[in-house]
Parts: sequence; C-alpha cells; structure tokens
Amino acid sequence: MGARWRHQLGDAVDQLQGREHQFTRILVGLQRLCVAFATAVNQISAALLEPVHGKRWTRTVTQQALQPSAVGRFDAHPGIDREAAAVAAGSCTPGHVFGVTGLNVAACHKGPQDLGARMACAMERALAQRQSPVLLMGTDCPELRATHIDDKNQPVHKRTALGRMGHENVTFAIPVAGQPIVAYMGDDARGEYIYKFVSDAKWESQDANPANRLATGSKYLDRGTLFVAKFRDDGAGEWIELSMKNPIVAANPDFEFTSDAEVAIFTRLAADAVGATRMDRPEWGGVNPRNGEIYFTLTNNSNRTVDGEVSTDAANPRFYSDMRGTRQQLGNVNGHILRLAEAKPTDARFKWDIYLFGAEAGADKAMVNLSNLSDANDLSSPDGLVFSPATGICWIQTDDGAYTDQTNSMMLAALPGKLGDGGKRTLAYKRSDGSEKRVDTHIGKPQSEATLKRFLVGPKGAEITGWCETPDGRAIFVNIQHPGENTKMADVRDPGKYESQWPSNAGYGAGRRPRSATIVITRNDGGLIGS
Repeated sequence: MGARWRHQLGDAVDQLQGREHQFTRILVGLQRLCVAFATAVNQISAALLEPVHGKRWTRTVTQQALQPSAVGRFDAHPGIDREAAAVAAGSCTPGHVFGVTGLNVAACHKGPQDLGARMACAMERALAQRQSPVLLMGTDCPELRATHIDDKNQPVHKRTALGRMGHENVTFAIPVAGQPIVAYMGDDARGEYIYKFVSDAKWESQDANPANRLATGSKYLDRGTLFVAKFRDDGAGEWIELSMKNPIVAANPDFEFTSDAEVAIFTRLAADAVGATRMDRPEWGGVNPRNGEIYFTLTNNSNRTVDGEVSTDAANPRFYSDMRGTRQQLGNVNGHILRLAEAKPTDARFKWDIYLFGAEAGADKAMVNLSNLSDANDLSSPDGLVFSPATGICWIQTDDGAYTDQTNSMMLAALPGKLGDGGKRTLAYKRSDGSEKRVDTHIGKPQSEATLKRFLVGPKGAEITGWCETPDGRAIFVNIQHPGENTKMADVRDPGKYESQWPSNAGYGAGRRPRSATIVITRNDGGLIGS
C-alpha cells in the first residue's frame, strides 16, 4: 500500500478510535444487562468491530467457553485467578477469540463448543510437525496469556500486565541491583498515552545473562504496577497508577472496572478515566545512558486542533497548516520529541520539556520551526529513536509522509543535551471569534549543525527503522523498509516506472525490483562512528 493511502487509512482508523470507548460501554452494558443477548452481540461484533480488533471496543461475549483446564499450555494470568476459576467452573463465559495464525483448529474435531480443547489439539499437531512459531493473535479471554510456542516447547507469555494498547516500543530504565525494573511505553495512535510499568520483582545482576531468558522475562514483566503520564503546564508531570487501588479507576462511572485484569485489558479506558494527557502518536522511546533521561518520539497528529477533544496543550502545543504540493495538511504535521527526567525511575513525579520539534527549515520560527532547524537537519515525523551505548549519540529515524515532496525518510545523529537546557515559550492562536488561546510550553535549546546533523537519507518510498551497533561502536546496522512502496499497481511489471529500484541501482542484488534490506555502516578508517 502506498504511503499516501497508508497515511489516509491511518487517519480514518484514528477517527474511529476517538469514539471506541463509547462502543465499549454500550457492549459491556448489554452484556451485563442480559446474557441472552450474547449471541447477537457477538455476531454484530464479528461483522462490524473485528477488523479493528485489539482496540477499546473488543470485549464481546461468546458461547464458546474456553476451558483453561483443556488448554494445557495456557497459564492462568496472575491476579485474575478468580475469573479463571469461574470460567473453569462454567459459571461465566470469557471473551471472543479473534484469530489464530499457524494453527489448523478446524482439523481437530472435539466438539464445536470445546474451542479450548481444539486449540490445544491444533498446537500439539503443529509442534509434532515442527511448525514454529504457533501464535495466538489476540484474545479477550483475560485468563489466557500464552501466545507463542517455539520448537523447544517453551511458551512465550503475553505480557498482559504491561497493558493492552498499540505497543510500538518498550524501553527500559538503566537497571539497578535491588531496585524494580522500569519500562516506558508509547501507545501508537493519535490522542493516546505514554505509560510506565514498575515490576514487583527487584533486579538481580545475574539475570543480565540468564540461562532461561523467557523465565527471566516472566519474573520481571508478569507482575507489577502500570502508570500513565499526565503532563502539567508548568513543566512537571505525574505518573498515575492504573489499578483498582486508584479510587478514580475503581469508581469510574463510565466503565465499571471489576478487576485489575480488566484494567490491563481496557488500559485506554482506565487512562481516560484518570485524565491522562492525550499525545501525538507516541512511538519509540529511548533512555539516555549518560543521565537516564527518557525520550519519546511523537510522530505527528492530524487530529490535533486548537480547541476540541484533542486540543493543543503544553506537551503537544502545535497546530498549523503545511502544504504538501496542492494538499493542505493540518494538526501537528511534523511531530516532536519529548524528554522526561526523574529523580529515580520508580518516582511518581517527573519533569519534562520538548527536546526537538520536527519542521521544515523555512517554516515559521515563532510557531512551527521552534527548534531552529536548517536545511542540514530539518526533519518530519520522528519515529525510531535509540541511544548508542558506545558514544551516547541519539539516533533519530523518520517514517514520513508529510515532507516527502522535498526529501525522503532519513536518519539523524544528535547530541542530546539535558532537560532544562532551553526555556519557556508561549504560542498564541487566534480563534475565529477574535479571542486568543495561549499555550505555554517548555522547549530544549535551539539546534545547530553541531548538535543535530542528517546522517543518511533513504531511497524513495522507504522508512528508516531499526538500529543496532557492534559492542565496540565501529559498525552500525540500519533497516531500510519498503522502498518504492508508492509504485502503482498498474506499473509493477514495468521497472522503468518503479518509484525506486534500490538496492539494485546501488549495485546490490539482481534485477530492478525494490527490496527491503539491512545495511551495515563503518568508517573508512575503521574508527568509532560518531567520534
């Protein structure tokens, strides 16, 4: 699918997401009013809602009970044993299973109602035939958490405790022996949230090189506390607990949470309830190894407006118009990168500023190009972000559809500075009625070519995504994804009309068809990259 259509489809889906919680409340209300409506609700959900499964409106009732006792490789999730026991006893019915990849469930005939046993049978067959992986794509049956079985017969658990959302990335605070593991996460959708997870288990240094990595992951990621971020106008913020211990969650009038399991599944609704800050598509996060500060890319948000449901605020302060050819783009068109600092990762409070605003070099420096970008470092739609352990350089990658009339997606190298190295800025918006809205925000120091520089530009139609380096920092690996994706279907048999012919036009590979690839970069003198 071409970038243009992919972004337009994303806009359409996000418009629906803004109203998902209303559908969820209706569905849950129907379920609790009368179980007799279960079949009808399930049929409606399957026909209308399942194409966007995994979102807020997916809790439906099915007559096919999944018996945990019959699914030998599924484990009861911590904290919801009561519900699992009720399902096993037949006194309640779990939710609808959305789909299975890699399993031939239909080939196992153990009764049309005993879906759990049929799934277990299909898993055994797949393993016996050495088919790997076996993947349960998603379920609203919260007592099931296993999602994958590899050829070593080890289950990989769905990390339910981290919350159900559009997980784009998880980044971890620097681990300290005797302290909890802390994970930071973004929900990649317009108007969604930034989260933090704090493990119950305390870090043990020997777990850095475990004999069983899956068991170690379970140790730290299956039990803990989930928080959501609220950003305040004064540059401070707080992590709000999402659990039944929070009276706002427990007494929420719009959606009746009955357990921490439901909070984990309907994470977005819980974040709505506590008044968290709605963000501009949080994607990758990264932790600066030199000072522990946390960075989040906020790719863009075409739904951001001056006023309204997703209005400008201190942490998402921009609304502007940008022309891409003859097409007007509105909202936070080019995205920004947020920066947080905590006294220690387990703290409930933090400070924040906006490290970098994406913008075109020639855009208005008072309202749009707030980071003073030039032709050498302007960018749009920051997506990937990672810090080099060897050098501390912050590598920023873009997945852009807004500025590609002028350039392609790219990767930049940044020297990140520290929170508070800039100052306060006020943006003033004139309303149609003549009134004015003023938004105070906090931004990092202006950029220069000494602190932010374009490192590479990808081929046409490509996204730059993924980064790692050798331990000595002398080679880096970067993914070039879907070059030439905007080629028209009518032209796929005519190489002369391909949007891109990379990498064959650079001397790699036969033919002229564009291909995704991983590239390795070294210095001509073999030295440390970035030195």
